[in-house]
Amino acid sequence: MLSRSSLLLASLLVGALLLAGCSGCSSRQDGSQQDGSPQSGATTSAPAGDDGALRDIPMPDLDAAEAGVRQQIEERKATVDRLRDGEGGADDGELAKAYGELAMAFLTYEFSDAAEAALLNAHRLAPQEMRWSYLLGYLYRNRGDAKRAEEMLTAALDREPDYLPAHVRLGRLALDGGDSAAARQRFEAALRLDPASAAAHEGMGRVEAAAGNDGAAIEHFRRALDLEPRANSLHYLLGQALRRTGDLEAAQQELTRAGEAQVQMPDPILQSLAGLAASAQFYIVQGSEALEDGHFDTAASSFQRALEIDPENFTARKGMGYTLEKLGDVSGAEEQLRIALEGARDRDERAEAEAILGSLLAATGHDEEAVQHLTSSLQTAPDQSGTRLKLADSLARLGRMAEAVRQYDRLLAADPEYPAPLLVRRATARINLGDGDGALADFRRALEVAPDDAGLRLRYAEALDFLGRPGDAEAQRRRARELSSQGDAKVARLAGEGRLRAGRGDFEGAVESYRQAVELAPARHDVRTALAAVLGHLGRYDEALAEYRKVIEASPDHAPARRGEIAALLLSTRYGLARVRLNEAMSRFSRDKGLALTQSRLLAASPDPRVRDGALALQVAERVYRSDQSLPVGDTLALALAAAGRVQEAAELQRGLVAQAEAAGQGELAAQMRDRLAAYDAGRAWVAPGPEPILEFVGVS
Repeated sequence: MLSRSSLLLASLLVGALLLAGCSGCSSRQDGSQQDGSPQSGATTSAPAGDDGALRDIPMPDLDAAEAGVRQQIEERKATVDRLRDGEGGADDGELAKAYGELAMAFLTYEFSDAAEAALLNAHRLAPQEMRWSYLLGYLYRNRGDAKRAEEMLTAALDREPDYLPAHVRLGRLALDGGDSAAARQRFEAALRLDPASAAAHEGMGRVEAAAGNDGAAIEHFRRALDLEPRANSLHYLLGQALRRTGDLEAAQQELTRAGEAQVQMPDPILQSLAGLAASAQFYIVQGSEALEDGHFDTAASSFQRALEIDPENFTARKGMGYTLEKLGDVSGAEEQLRIALEGARDRDERAEAEAILGSLLAATGHDEEAVQHLTSSLQTAPDQSGTRLKLADSLARLGRMAEAVRQYDRLLAADPEYPAPLLVRRATARINLGDGDGALADFRRALEVAPDDAGLRLRYAEALDFLGRPGDAEAQRRRARELSSQGDAKVARLAGEGRLRAGRGDFEGAVESYRQAVELAPARHDVRTALAAVLGHLGRYDEALAEYRKVIEASPDHAPARRGEIAALLLSTRYGLARVRLNEAMSRFSRDKGLALTQSRLLAASPDPRVRDGALALQVAERVYRSDQSLPVGDTLALALAAAGRVQEAAELQRGLVAQAEAAGQGELAAQMRDRLAAYDAGRAWVAPGPEPILEFVGVS
């Protein structure tokens, strides 16, 4: 397994050193020009430990490398050898460029020793070229050689004082070494160059925190988050600073939102060199790193590049599918997984693809097909407990309780510890089969495993109520209240009561339980979102919107709250504000098909004419239709065509969609489409009579 530091180096130094040194500046060994005059602005000193002579390149073993990697390295090494042997009258600048391009390949594929030798030669031959010293600084920093990293990054700044990434990197080195004064100078210089640098604000926040200036640190961390909201690692730094100031509630809110995604710093040198790797595996690793850090757009680009190099690569295809799901492009994810399944080379790959595709289908409500794929996967690899659990849950949702119980039986037989959640699942299925005694036995066994689980006792109480034993049910609720009298346990118990009350149709009671939970734990966004959903169900839209907005302001990437807010705005006929919120949501979830279709339908068919924009509606609908020609997407495209004035095209498209819906036995959908077709045939766009035809794709209940 590659180390994270080496992977970071690889991701930073993709395709490094394409840009040449100063052509025609043939420098001698002493660093002077051919006429003997000193180089302007250039240092003549070599890196520490460099004797000034050109180094031999320690060539790595390429036998196991991909063909494209071998070819790339061998071609560049051949160029170096030719120029070093004096062929073609090459000057030092040309040879420096050749060494730099060779170093690019070595760095890309993590051949660190070879990369260092090639970079040192490039730096020796063209010391006036800041890129060589800058990239050596990166190499040494990722090796943990702080002294040489500082030396080379400082040399790079001597040549180009306004290169912001070098200031930030030196500031981070100084912080790592405990030199806050030097770090402050570097980050202040970076902010003078670019006051909107999230990386520089993060660095200054760390400096201020180290100095005990938590108020100033908080300002810098918040500014960095404003500039780069996806860098959720900043929430941890902000939360710690807030905690030190005594603002414990705000600190808890930030700490619950903390993640692993780091601040990304634009770096023109590295960005100009990206995309040159000839290795699918390199981009797979890069994509996996981006996934881990929560940078899903970057991950998608990396997996796409891997697939361009090797379209049959199973791992890249899986990674792309998973990434698209994270980006909200479920149809795109499904397409990638189906391609992976079709191209699986052996039974193991096929079983893995079946399991992943089945899981995706189950998560998106397509349980019938999910069961087929999950069952097929388990026939090849029966020991997949996670896959078997998803199969059992899908069977239960389909009402195939006896089959679900058999799957739960196998899972429980394989786990002698009897995990309580599994027993509760089987108990629920048994109740639906009429096996009340078996269900209650499962609950009792679950309580033996987790006697202090208040939520479990509430589920048990619900089962007892259903089976006509209200006295025993109340005893369980009483015990649940005793177990959850304070702290997180009480919040969990109140949230559980809210779910139970909503499930029984007691929505006012659910509101009461959720409100109590939110008062105890204001940072529990899941509980606040559940409260908002119940308020919306009751038609109390102003209250619902207030709760959704609190979640979104605290966590801008909270997709359920975004969807809930949009649905509430549409249901309360606030179409103008719904358009604004849809624009905001799409800026964060640009690949979310459901939100895109909602946006297009609102722009095309809003009951409020001030909200309509046929041209923009068509632009959005066409983008979705390019990757998904399903009936609902086609219907949306027809709506947008008509709204944009292309009514005849809308009618032609809609006529075909109606025929498809009828042939597929989707009579209700066909009737709705015929209603819209009548408007197109009459030469006019269709306008929604209310919010329902618009919000059906938002994705909330």
